[in-house]
Amino acid sequence: MQSFKSIVLLLCVALSHTIFAQGIEFQHDPWAETLAKAEKSGKLIFLDAYASWCGPCKMLTRNTFTDATVGKYFNKNFIAAKIDMELGEGPELAQKYGVQAYPTLLFINGKGELVHRGVGYMTPEQLLELGKAAFNPETQMGAMIKRYEAGTLNPELVVSLINTLEAAGDNRAATVANEYLKKQTDFSNAENIELALRFGNDPKASYFKQLMKDYDALLKELGEEMLFAKIQDIYVRYHVNNEGLAMVDMDKLIRATYTSGDANFFIAKFHVNWAAQNNDEEGFLNAVTELMQKFPSSSADELNSFAWAFHEISDDPKHLKNALKWAKKSVELEEQYANTDTVAVLFGELGDKKEAKKYAQRAIELAKKSGDDASSTEAFLESLK
Repeated sequence: MQSFKSIVLLLCVALSHTIFAQGIEFQHDPWAETLAKAEKSGKLIFLDAYASWCGPCKMLTRNTFTDATVGKYFNKNFIAAKIDMELGEGPELAQKYGVQAYPTLLFINGKGELVHRGVGYMTPEQLLELGKAAFNPETQMGAMIKRYEAGTLNPELVVSLINTLEAAGDNRAATVANEYLKKQTDFSNAENIELALRFGNDPKASYFKQLMKDYDALLKELGEEMLFAKIQDIYVRYHVNNEGLAMVDMDKLIRATYTSGDANFFIAKFHVNWAAQNNDEEGFLNAVTELMQKFPSSSADELNSFAWAFHEISDDPKHLKNALKWAKKSVELEEQYANTDTVAVLFGELGDKKEAKKYAQRAIELAKKSGDDASSTEAFLESLK
């Protein structure tokens, strides 16, 4: 007769096996054996390429790989493997398959050829979608690339390939998009316009001229801030691809191609964004100062953002006085906790404790009304005593 303890143990083992079986069942064989199994079965390998320190990898294991629906689909259709890319065979596989971010999810055939991939944390629904795309020969990334390279250029394939490459963190998305865009003559359809805004990198191209013609319509659809940013990104990508191009020549290009607004204003904004993206602090300070002098802002948020950025990167009184002027104007336009706190901090940095205390106290009052966390302002106020 079995003891009570042995019965409990058997139940626990059975229960744990049931729970485990609900999710993806990963194999832990040497890579050569996994390839051999895939070759023999005709199934693709689903490889979770992870790193032990990666937070999203742990979330994927905990929240997604354990899902019953995911487990049922992946266990039926793939041979699942899970390899730390920094241990054992991992570094060699990471190099072979271009793993540069974690988690990277690879689908590989028995010959060791990459068929499909995804990058980053995914919900169970998103992972199922990725798995189904990998399982279908028509939507596999590798198959689509072969069809594209063979000369198939129908919009449906190209857009699908671009989206797949982008989701996989593959830089070829931009290359394919721009190759495709340069061959197009019709930019009246939404897909081509959307690709131009997402990946365009040549302000001299015909698609950019069409964007300029359609600017007003796009403005209604996207809004001024979004459209402005997307157009700026096209110039940024052009500048990145033409390394060494002097800013004066970049300015000439913008004046020649940006035909849907004030080119001088656009150039001033471009200088600010370019300096910020390249972590050029001195260039950013000078570009913002020039922008504010030539084109004063009437946006409370933008003024406060510039003022706070100056506080964070400079202790030069000249820059801090400009920042204080912008922060005070921001408060005049729309008094908020954040911009009032900025004014207080800038007064403090410029040595005016009386005004710093006044604005700090007001910022705390505003925070109580808005529900903002004013602990940093309270600590600042305490430091002024």
